[in-house]
Amino acid sequence: MIQAFIIVLVVFSGYLFFLIKKNSPENRRKFLFFCGIGIVLVYSNVSMDIMFADIVVYYKNYLSIATKSYQEMLFSTERDYGYYTLIWCLTRISDNFRLLCYVERGFLVIVTFLLINRYCERPFISVIFLLSSGIFTFYMSAFRQCFAFCFCLLAYMLMEVGSQRHSKIRTLFAIGLFLVSLSMHISAIVFAVPLFMILLGKGHKEFKYFLLALFFIAVVYFRDQIVDESEVLLGKGYKVGSGVAVLGGVIQIVIFVFPLVILFLTKNSQIRLKSFSFQRKYELENLMSMLWIGIVFYALRFTTQSYERLAVYFTVAGAPLYGNMLDTLEQKDRKAVSYIVTLLLVTLFVYRSALKT
Repeated sequence: MIQAFIIVLVVFSGYLFFLIKKNSPENRRKFLFFCGIGIVLVYSNVSMDIMFADIVVYYKNYLSIATKSYQEMLFSTERDYGYYTLIWCLTRISDNFRLLCYVERGFLVIVTFLLINRYCERPFISVIFLLSSGIFTFYMSAFRQCFAFCFCLLAYMLMEVGSQRHSKIRTLFAIGLFLVSLSMHISAIVFAVPLFMILLGKGHKEFKYFLLALFFIAVVYFRDQIVDESEVLLGKGYKVGSGVAVLGGVIQIVIFVFPLVILFLTKNSQIRLKSFSFQRKYELENLMSMLWIGIVFYALRFTTQSYERLAVYFTVAGAPLYGNMLDTLEQKDRKAVSYIVTLLLVTLFVYRSALKT
């Protein structure tokens, strides 16, 4: 629990140092850099005696790979060759498992903060969302999927830049990054959906929504078959129920849905959204589509934990959307909503951290 208090202190200190007087692009970058350093240091220096079971597996695996040649490592690996190649390279530098922790947490923070910096002008609430939503907590103990997720996000941002500038080179490079993500963890295949929607371009809005609806229907209808295939691909019993408590399920969905409700249903927000540039509205539409996908997968977690693992590829879109949501509110409403949401999210983050200690 002390970790949670330290991180909250870092984030609020960053806000007081860099954002409270002037929310300029430079100050936003300084804030994110300050918070990123603090989060990486705190989460990378967890005592080995209190590691989660999944991290213990990664720890033993890291030590085992450190004693093998590259050929031996490949022969002993059935999947995720990109991840294990990365691990093998790190073990050539040091057999200290903490090196992997720093690299994984650092990569996660850099990529998610790049997303916030690119799509949001209110990074404080976005960082608070990342902490309280459980996204960071999940990826701190899911190394393979974390690297896959990071490469997916990089591909997403690069592909959107390529789409804006009609750059085939950037688009091809983004596809290459996506293929790298698949070599880290095969579950990254689900991220092909938002990437394909970007490839369709800025038009075809109704067609995109139609495809998204078909995707949702297919996921729900074929949910058992998807889980069966995941068991074959991943070699694990993911079909077991997740044993989710209400606090970890319904409240979580409310957190994800809240910015979408404000953006879609409030009259003032709709008026403000119309004043946004075409490019910004296009970016928000893509992020909202991503978050809807995450919500659908997350809602299915009550039947199997496989879908929760898929959801975290997409729910990160809530981070920039929370900041954009505040931009659509009137000044007096913005302050009230910001204070209330921050208080609730920080309380949830600290509460969850206490449960894990």
